[in-house]
Amino acid sequence: MGHSIFDDTMVAMNWVEIEKAIKAGAIVLLPSGVLEEHGPHMSLAPDIYYSCTVLKLVRVHLEAKGIQSLIGPPYYWGINNVTASFPGSFTVRKETLKAMVFDILSSFQRWGVNYVFVLDVHGDRNHRNTLLEAIREARIGMGIRAYSILPFEVA
Repeated sequence: MGHSIFDDTMVAMNWVEIEKAIKAGAIVLLPSGVLEEHGPHMSLAPDIYYSCTVLKLVRVHLEAKGIQSLIGPPYYWGINNVTASFPGSFTVRKETLKAMVFDILSSFQRWGVNYVFVLDVHGDRNHRNTLLEAIREARIGMGIRAYSILPFEVA
């Protein structure tokens, strides 16, 4: 079989393994990107491959420092204003993105996760602002410690 973005993430674990890690204080690293065109020479998936790969490397460094972490299910839906006219560039409404991210964070909070770090590498300004709004509302509304990690090239 080929490469899967779900390899080495929570998706490949059972609920008992996830619960054990959370009870041990594991933080969650949530990869995020969007499916969109990246030219005629590439697939739609570079954003999500990149965020997954970076967070898997981050996990190695954290575990070397004694910090346990889980890679959350890759989230790959979002707002594509610039590339929306190309076939394969999926886009969702602002309300959909905001609700989905809030609900994902709500699930983590319900399970007892204390910290979630979201790495989103998609460059669309409306997407990024909506993602930040969802994280802010989750922090205020439910008290979860969720943070957005801005990659250098996006910041």
